[in-house]
Amino acid sequence: MKRKRKVKKTSFKLIIILLILVFVVIPFTILKMTEDGQYYVEDLSTSEVQASYKHYIFASLKMDATDSKYTCIKMKMVKYYDLNQES
Repeated sequence: MKRKRKVKKTSFKLIIILLILVFVVIPFTILKMTEDGQYYVEDLSTSEVQASYKHYIFASLKMDATDSKYTCIKMKMVKYYDLNQES
């Protein structure tokens, strides 16, 4: 007489952990790795900074969403110093 093998069921906790990993951890890590400066959305008519972002795409979306025609994106220049360089 042969016994039937039991089929393992995937646990609910494992599925939740995998979903969190795929939809939260991996996108957050990708966004942190692709930061490329500090972008400011500025209204030129009032010289007021409306928002600041670390990704150009988010700044451009904010600029498109504003009502004013006179908005621009400015990038903050960051200087990097080599601490190992002898002066």
